[in-house]
Amino acid sequence: MTTLYKFLFISILTLLNYTVYAQISVQTSSEIESLSNEDPVFLIKDEIVEGEGKVVLNSATTNSSYYYQWTRFNYETKQWDLPAASGDIASYPVPTSGGYRLTIKESENGNILEQHICWVFNSPLTEVSIEIVSEDCDYLHLTANTNPLGYYDLNNIYKEADYIKEYKWTSSTGENDFSESKQDPKIKAPVEDTEYIVETTDLFGNRVSASISYTAIAVEALYEYTPMKEADDVLNEGHTETEGSAPYEIRFTDKSRGHITEWGWDFTGSANPEQDSSLVFTSSERDPFNIFTLVGSYTVYLRVANSQCESTAGTLTVTITEMEIEVPNTFTPNGDGANDEFRVYYKSVKDFNMVVFNRWGRKVYESSNPADGWDGTIANGLADPGVYFYIIEAQGYNPDEKKKLQGPIHLIRGKK
Repeated sequence: MTTLYKFLFISILTLLNYTVYAQISVQTSSEIESLSNEDPVFLIKDEIVEGEGKVVLNSATTNSSYYYQWTRFNYETKQWDLPAASGDIASYPVPTSGGYRLTIKESENGNILEQHICWVFNSPLTEVSIEIVSEDCDYLHLTANTNPLGYYDLNNIYKEADYIKEYKWTSSTGENDFSESKQDPKIKAPVEDTEYIVETTDLFGNRVSASISYTAIAVEALYEYTPMKEADDVLNEGHTETEGSAPYEIRFTDKSRGHITEWGWDFTGSANPEQDSSLVFTSSERDPFNIFTLVGSYTVYLRVANSQCESTAGTLTVTITEMEIEVPNTFTPNGDGANDEFRVYYKSVKDFNMVVFNRWGRKVYESSNPADGWDGTIANGLADPGVYFYIIEAQGYNPDEKKKLQGPIHLIRGKK
């Protein structure tokens, strides 16, 4: 045994950590991690420096009469053919990271008794990069690439050891779900340009990070709507926010997200059974304005698109009711704020005419607006209490939708 190896062998006694795998043990004063449950692969925290003996391999079989041959793995030839040390040296201080094979013989030219391998690496985490594996309108697949730790087993089969403890992903928008920490997350495709950041931590706590700017191709259809006629605009018109009286005017505002180049609105209605055709209105404006008049239910769809992706949203249903008129038989114009006018309740009236007569057939009131009512006055004077008569003719928005109503109305003058 040479003087150098005898000195290093004695130095082994000062090493702190001792790890055994199969028939080769690893001793080092640095931190050490085992990287494989199948092969003897170890990660050393501190740099391996030739001549310092920081990492020493020991044979579990020790016999001064045996011949120990240590060779290194040659990445060029893919063989264990680089001479390292030989002789009666059951312990070997490795000068550099890599793969080592121990061949134990009865003598230098004797029979081979045992053969084992061992791989030692320095902590290799020096950089990381992000790669876009695939993208479409639904998903974005990312992966983090780090320095590979490639090694070969005793049968010269290539493998890679995993030395990363954690992958931590974040995005500049904060929208993606990275709750599962993994090397290659597959996430919902973003609709905004996003910067993705990954921070990797190895088994010794070393951290490096990388980022990548991603230009979104996905789009998301969203819209808001503003009724131009509120439910209480006209007290006696039967109208709600999404169901009621024609004409119903709505302004639509696009709130879609993404790089959008095309907008398509479809107001598709299912007509009443008496009608033969569906009700379809379309618009390519970004923020259209539509007036619903024909009776039926309409689902409003917005389609947005670019050259690669599209999205559709249908969040609103508008129902237009048939023409309806209800006429009261009494009103009390006494100024108390309740039932002070002779006023009809109506829905979806297009044309309207109402005439009120007294008992002698004299016209006392006429209106072409169903929202107006008779306040019980004649020529700026108070009409006498009693029975009056009305005739109403109305037409709806559907073809041949007409009504004619007539009957008595009682004017009662009570106390306030």
